[in-house]
Amino acid sequence: MPTQPNPSIVTLAPTSVGGSANPLITSTLFGEFEHRRQVPSDIVDHLLALYTWARGWPNAHIVELGVRSGVSTSAFLAALEVDRKGHLWSFDIAEPDVPDLFRESDYWTFTQADGLGEKALDTAPREIEVLFIDLDPHSFEQTLTALTLWVPRLVPGGVALLHDTEWPEINYVRPGAADSEVGRALDVYCGMKALEWRNVSGCNGLGILRIR
Repeated sequence: MPTQPNPSIVTLAPTSVGGSANPLITSTLFGEFEHRRQVPSDIVDHLLALYTWARGWPNAHIVELGVRSGVSTSAFLAALEVDRKGHLWSFDIAEPDVPDLFRESDYWTFTQADGLGEKALDTAPREIEVLFIDLDPHSFEQTLTALTLWVPRLVPGGVALLHDTEWPEINYVRPGAADSEVGRALDVYCGMKALEWRNVSGCNGLGILRIR
């Protein structure tokens, strides 16, 4: 079972013989991921967690709702390339600002569409291992709808990862996970489904909901 990793540790990509090597030599996608881990962003502290949760599945089917500049995308694509299997389906209403190597990857399908709309639901696989939700404006209603539509597609053992469980700041005070719109939606959904989620603080918070 993946565990919360330490994002300060540099993770080297495995070579074809099972050792480790410089990620910039071994894997272009992994190299981009390691680069993103050194650049400040509102999710940088959670990138290694995203990468870890995407690793080790027999054949990972990952859905990403919200792309923007592809920071979270880099973690998922690096994991798929290192494992040499699986696929990432990403959805955003806006065209993302991502490097060409993402678009050229056989591991990635981007669809410009509302992540809560029929096009996204029809495009993505019916069963997925990893779900990532980072949708603007991170409202309670939007998040609860996303959970209701997408979490049932998670296979047993699958995981939903939600960014911004500690956002937005109000009068320069960052809310606790239970006070944020995303956190409240998680509380309500888990209450209805007899599930539990946990929060990882930092970089606006990351909610983790594991399907047992």
